[in-house]
This record gives sequence, C-alpha cells and structure tokens, in this order.
Amino acid sequence: TRLVKRALELMRDEGRDRLELAVPLGSASAEAFARATGFSYWSSLWLLRLHPDTSVATPAFPDTVTIRNLVIGQDEEAFVPLLNTSFADHPTPLSATLESMRHVHSLPGFDPSGFLLVFPAGGPKTPVAFCRTSIHDDIGDVELVGVLPEWRGTGLGRELLRWGIAHLRKRGVGEVQLTVESANVRALGLYERTGCRRVQEWPRWARSVVKAKG
Repeated sequence: TRLVKRALELMRDEGRDRLELAVPLGSASAEAFARATGFSYWSSLWLLRLHPDTSVATPAFPDTVTIRNLVIGQDEEAFVPLLNTSFADHPTPLSATLESMRHVHSLPGFDPSGFLLVFPAGGPKTPVAFCRTSIHDDIGDVELVGVLPEWRGTGLGRELLRWGIAHLRKRGVGEVQLTVESANVRALGLYERTGCRRVQEWPRWARSVVKAKG
C-alpha cells in the first residue's frame, strides 16, 4: 500500500494521469489488493504465436512506396520521430531518443536485415512506416510494426507484418510471436486474421492519479 502511494506521488510529479499495475491472471489475492487500492481492470497485453505450418501471403507493397533495410548510423535521426509519432496514440505510448536508438543499433546483436523502413515513392527520403524483428532461442519476434497516422488504412501494416514473418522464416525460426494490447483492436484483428493465436495474457489494472490528491 505504501508503494502504491509513493508511485502515485511520482506519477503526479511527472504529470501523468494514470498509474498501471500488473495483476497476475487468476490471483484472487492480487485482484483484491488492486481493488482495495483503487485500481480496476484496464487492458491486457497478449502474447500471440504463429504456428510454423500456418500459411501467410507473400508481402506485396503498393507502388506508392519503396522499401529498404535500416542503415546503421544513417537512419536513426529520421527513424526516432517516426517511432514516436506512430506510437503516440497507442494504448501504451512508446517513445525513444536519438541517443537511445544509436545505442541500441550499436549493440553487437543488432541485425539491420530484420529492420525494414518504408518511404514514399519519389517523395522525401523520410520513412513513413517500419517493421522491426529479432530472433531469440529459435523463436522469431515481430517486435514492432509502426505506421504514421496519415498512412494508415493503406495496407502498409498488413504488408509489414507479412514481411516480418517472411524474413524470420527465411532465417529458419520455428514459431513466430508478437505482443499486442487488447485495446489496440485494429492491430489485434490484423494479427489474428493472419493466423496468430493468443497464448498468454498479462492483465493490467489502472487508477487515476488525480484521486491520490484526496
């Protein structure tokens, strides 16, 4: 209870309006504690997996765009605003700095061949969408698929997902997995239509930080 109180204070000092709490699925005592401290169920993070035998269409990007892999040391400055804008309205907003991206891309295990950028055909050399993948213990992970708001609804998310799966399978992985927020209905629907199945749920509860003032 004291930890929750302190967390509320920290969130309020940072100008946040919501405090989240991970509550283990099916734990009656954890749920009782969450309710007693003012939390209610908010959303779930789902782990989805794609069976190796599931057929997925070959990616086919529209003529309005061009694609290429990320170039380390060249694309970070344009990628950071793409990432931050793509996930600004996400149920759990994601952001990064140029310094953090350069650090991640300099790590020994980073593989730019699993990182695709999408650009307008014949337009400015500023990316409008991307897909990032990785491999761990023979499981391929489609880590992120991001599309700028003004480019959504054009099929880029679908084709990027297909590209990520195809790339990972070419690398010889068994299953492909990804995570998605249940509140992100559009992405969840896309992943399930592609053949991904829910295998694990991580519920998150939340409460308003403003209530701590009383």
